[in-house]
This record gives sequence, structure tokens and C-alpha cells, in this order.
Amino acid sequence: MRRLVGTLAVTLVVVALALVMGCGSSGPGTSPGPSVGTAGKPSAPAAYTIMRVGPVGGRATASAFDVSRPVSGGSPCVVGTLQPSPFPGYAWIIEALCGSLNPLGGNVSYGRGVSNAGDKAAGNSYTEDGVTRACLWPITGGIPGPAIPLSVEDASFQSEAEGINSSGTMVVGRAQFTSTGDFFHAAVWPSSGGSVTDLGILVPSSLPDPPAEDSAAAVNDSGWVVGMSGRTAWYGDPGAPNYHKAYSGRAFLWKNGAMEELLPLPGEDPYYSTGPSAINNRGQVVGKSGQHAAIWESGSRVATELGRPKPTTAVTWARDINENGQVVGELINEDAWSYKAAIWK
Repeated sequence: MRRLVGTLAVTLVVVALALVMGCGSSGPGTSPGPSVGTAGKPSAPAAYTIMRVGPVGGRATASAFDVSRPVSGGSPCVVGTLQPSPFPGYAWIIEALCGSLNPLGGNVSYGRGVSNAGDKAAGNSYTEDGVTRACLWPITGGIPGPAIPLSVEDASFQSEAEGINSSGTMVVGRAQFTSTGDFFHAAVWPSSGGSVTDLGILVPSSLPDPPAEDSAAAVNDSGWVVGMSGRTAWYGDPGAPNYHKAYSGRAFLWKNGAMEELLPLPGEDPYYSTGPSAINNRGQVVGKSGQHAAIWESGSRVATELGRPKPTTAVTWARDINENGQVVGELINEDAWSYKAAIWK
């Protein structure tokens, strides 16, 4: 489970930091439902606070992806990306609130997750040869150590980390393997070292063509992995105006060595992708199905819509879920196409 959900771009604002920390410290768990509170307009009294991080070293924009529990000095460790202004190509670097996560060989790295204890961060960096590699950064006393590249079958293969579980024992993402050629398969790495594991490929019957590649998005402390499997294919009737080429995919859950499809909302158009974002230690999965925030309850393969606060809310997306079953994400209103942070509880 990730502790911070939602990409925070354009300004150095960690929109959901205290929000998610507040969710994690709530009372007895409740199942997510249609009750939605948006940042600045909560549906019930709450002690949530918007906090700013930065500016750091003159960098002007940032995105925060994950946050730990309070660590050294009582502050959490936040990881994300910072980029200078004006943006000079690829000269941007992942940062932690407690210090920079140093790149491997070049000047580029970016990160995706941090353990609950704030002692490990996962992300990506370029080698001196320009190859993207999934990396782990040990953090001691709030200070990140050197980047440790995670294993691949061949030094020329690309790999990318997408997240780390709460206990910091497993990192997930995607990697190229000898058997996949230029395509990527979902991958999991033990943070203690060891070989990368190829999770295989999902072949759901609901797609007209089998997926060509997949990627893992999140992993819980039981080793259950969620991700998305898909491919680019043609849809509609050949020769008809609606005949088009698009990417389509489906959510998967990998556990006990087997991958199964997490089905979209009933009646959902298969043109729209279904993508999971997070899984908690209770086995609840959240993400999106089409343009709707969705949850897959533990033991269920069928998505349930989380609800939207008003008819003009065009898109909802669930980004994270805590152990109490509270969900955070984002809303997009079609009247102004504005983004708002949200919590389902």
C-alpha cells in the first residue's frame, strides 16, 4: 500500500500528505462507499492540512508519489520528482524530504515509493549507458544511501520500479526478460537482493487480442501484486468510421504464483482501460475502470464503483487505500476540467 496518492505537478504542494496520514490514524475501519469529500470541502469535520515542500535548490515544480510514517525528527519521508525551471530536458531528479536520492551514473533519477518505516525508497535511474534501471535506496537516520540497481537478466535490459510494499521487503514494476524481447513483463524484486521474478502475462478473454506486455503497480506485505496487462489493437468494424487503433488493457491480481483478471465494472466499454493503483494488506484493490474510481474487494474479481459527488464530475480515479479501507484519489469536473483531491470513506 502506498501512503501518498496522486501526482502533484506544477507547484511544490504535497496535496494529500496530511490527508493520507490522517486516514491511516483513523478509528475502526469502514468500507468505502459513495461518501466523497474533496480537498477544501470535506463532507465531515477533519484535521487535514495541505503542506508545501520546497522550493529545493531553485527547482520550481514537483510531484510527490509516496510518504512514510514519521521517521527521523518526527517528519515523514516523502519521495517524488523535482524539476528545475525552465525545464532543461531530462535534468530532473527524485528527492526525498530527508535528502536527495542520488542517481546511478547520469544526472537523472525519479522515484515511486518508500517503505512505511522510511528506511527504503524505490525508483528508477539511468546508467552511464543510458539504460533505465529499477533501483533501491537504503535510508539510514533519514539520509538516503547510494542507489542500488535491482537485478535484470542482462545488463542491457531495461527495468522500471513502480512501488514498494509497506514493510519494504518487495519492489514491483516491469522489466525486459530474455523471453520477452522488446516487450516488458510485470516484475517483482526482493529488496534484500536476489533475482528478478517474471510474473508472466495475462490473457483475458474479454480482449480481442492477447496482451503483449504488462506492468505491476503495487504489492502488499503478503506478496500479492496488482497491475495492468494490455496491448495496442484495432477496435470497431473494419472500414467503419469507428474503426480505430488504441491501447486497451485489463487489471490483474497475481498471488500464489498465478495471475487472474480483475474484471471491469459491469457494462463497461472494453475500449477504456481498467487500471489498479494500490492494494492494502486486507487484499482490497483500488484504481479505475473506464472513467470511474473502482474498488475490488478481497476475494472478488468484479469492480464496484466508488461513486462521484455530483453529475458534473466527469472522471474519478482511486489512487490509494489504507488498512481501514479508506480511499484517496482525484476528481475531474467537466464544467471546468479542474482536478480536486478526494477521499472515499
